[in-house]
Amino acid sequence: MRQGIAGAGATGPAPWWVALTAAALLLTACSSPQAEAPEPPEASEAAAPSDTSDSSVAAPEAVIPTEEEILEHVAGAVWELPGVGPEPELVPLHDGERHGDALGRSDVTYELGDEPVVGDIDGDGIPDVVLDILRVDGNGYQVHWFVWLGQEMTEAEDEPAVQVLHPVGRGARCGDWVDDVQAQDGALTVTSSLRLPEDACAEPGSAEASRTLTIEEFDGEPVPVQVEPLSAWGGVCPFTEHEIHRKGSQQVLTAPSPEADVAATLEEIPTSIGIQGSLDDDGAFQVQRHGADEAYALVTFPNPYLAEDLHCGFVALEDLDEVS
Repeated sequence: MRQGIAGAGATGPAPWWVALTAAALLLTACSSPQAEAPEPPEASEAAAPSDTSDSSVAAPEAVIPTEEEILEHVAGAVWELPGVGPEPELVPLHDGERHGDALGRSDVTYELGDEPVVGDIDGDGIPDVVLDILRVDGNGYQVHWFVWLGQEMTEAEDEPAVQVLHPVGRGARCGDWVDDVQAQDGALTVTSSLRLPEDACAEPGSAEASRTLTIEEFDGEPVPVQVEPLSAWGGVCPFTEHEIHRKGSQQVLTAPSPEADVAATLEEIPTSIGIQGSLDDDGAFQVQRHGADEAYALVTFPNPYLAEDLHCGFVALEDLDEVS
């Protein structure tokens, strides 16, 4: 747990984004003055004009961002966080933090974690960063872990990294907590303490879960996909009190796309499955829709009541029974 949560007023080493800023200023201050321009060559020594007729312009060379460039970018980027409703919360950071939310509440603060995890998670040879962002609102707080994928830059306006919009880990006061994040070539392992109903708020969750995931692309969007201990959605699974019953052999997919792998079929799941959604003003259940065509629902399996064995995936809405 970070210092800002452990105790108010705690001090420690400056965050990594402050060190990056200081290093950039020092480099500017220590740079040598520009040397005087050399005298132009005599007309007789000037290079003869080329006689080639090829007027094509070479394509700009792709630049691979460094770890430092990616970290500097994410410390000042606009982050997308899970919102209260279906729309995300947009949080523009400055030097890794922000005071006040979009509603004008000054007591809401945001801060990046102290220990970014760096590795080539999607296996493209470019460094990626996994980082947590803390949101504090009064006595409550939430932490979400996101992947930022490094990408080639060929134009001046290209950014060194892009956010994977689905969090791969979550922590909260009196809730679950991410204990460890490890990056490997082409994969990421997230270990969490899961809070059970009988666990006291002041104590860490008594159940532990470890998931290994990678990043795949569907419909032009990078998404997390779990590969261990079983194939499933790699994002955070929802909590739900709503159930649907199995119907035939519909497939549970690892992502909200017909191109995604099959995680399981409903007939293989021994219990009813949980579904993500909410009740409207009339008390009717509204399924939260996912995917480019909003044709999928996020469900939990194989046991929505056992935290250690809770995974999630997507089922086509047309294949679902009534929600109970």
